[in-house]
Amino acid sequence: MWGGISHRGATAVCIFTGIMESQGYQTILERNLVPFVRKSYPDGHRLWQDNDPKHSSNSTKEWFKQNDINHWKTPPESPVC
Repeated sequence: MWGGISHRGATAVCIFTGIMESQGYQTILERNLVPFVRKSYPDGHRLWQDNDPKHSSNSTKEWFKQNDINHWKTPPESPVC
C-alpha cells in the first residue's frame, strides 16, 4: 500500500502486490503523487520520505528532477536521544 498525507490533504491510495522496485515506485508516484502535487501545491512543495533503497536510487532521484518533485533529503538514520 502506498499513500501520502499533507496539511492540504491526502493523495489517492495505491494498493499493489509483489516486491516494489524503483521503476514500480516511480509509476506509483507518476499516477498518484504528481497529480496531487500539481493540484494541491502549485506554489511549491517538499516530499519527505524515508531512505528505502527505491526512494533513494539514482533512477528515482533522476525521476524527481525530471518531474519537478522537490525531494527533501533525510539523514540515513535518526539521531539517538
